[in-house]
Amino acid sequence: MTAPVYRDFLHTPMPHRLDRRWAWQVGDGPLHVLGEGLTWTRWGAMRARDRFAATCRTPQQALLEDLAAVCEQLHRAGIDVSAEVDERGRVCVHPLCPCSDVDHRRVLLAFCRVVGPVRWEVNA
Repeated sequence: MTAPVYRDFLHTPMPHRLDRRWAWQVGDGPLHVLGEGLTWTRWGAMRARDRFAATCRTPQQALLEDLAAVCEQLHRAGIDVSAEVDERGRVCVHPLCPCSDVDHRRVLLAFCRVVGPVRWEVNA
């Protein structure tokens, strides 16, 4: 399971009593629920809510983690590249070693599966 991604802001309301248990909730703003649960104590509900909220990520964090995972996967395959997001929000891939045409296609396909369009930048 991947960590939930929130877009607006992480909303963590105080737990409330539900029958004999305490209900907690974490949302993307007040309208979209990312996670919820029940515990026996209020303290346990706050702890569970905070633990879940700590796993949530912003879209930027999610993108950077996905890029790092692809770079690591390619490194294990013997292709060294680095990836970053430029000031215009584009994903830029920099080869750290000479790449053949086959490796070039392999790198672009690996990144396109995750982010879509990719910019290939070779340092001159």
